Amino acid sequence: MTEIDDWKIKTLTLVKLWIYKPSDWTQSNPTSDEFKGMARKCLVEILSYFVLTASLIWVVISFKWDICDPRYEWFPRSGACLVASALLVELVAGFGPWRTPTYQATAFLTELRYIASVSGYILAVLGTIIWAYGDLIHSKLM
Repeated sequence: MTEIDDWKIKTLTLVKLWIYKPSDWTQSNPTSDEFKGMARKCLVEILSYFVLTASLIWVVISFKWDICDPRYEWFPRSGACLVASALLVELVAGFGPWRTPTYQATAFLTELRYIASVSGYILAVLGTIIWAYGDLIHSKLM
């Protein structure tokens, strides 16, 4: 196993998102391509959740920036970022080929996946509204 793959698996085990522990490695052979693929899928899934969180933070920051300097209209543009990241989460966590199989996910990851899926739909709708009407929303609040 390469050092990078070992790092991925140790990180996932540490944050309790990975069901296999080092004691299980004798039975599951962590050098196999399937084992590495599962770790990669889990990391991609978690990364998509961070992207969604970052885009939600970007919406708040852009709204505050537009209050200070309304020339650039960052708030409506942030809606597009929110929609794109929400769809990414739905693709990865919902039904996409990058999804970690349910039988290999921990209870925490399964619950996180459910929360991300529901919030992905809600934020996709919210992002579309911001994207389409963000300039009007902002001008009415000013």
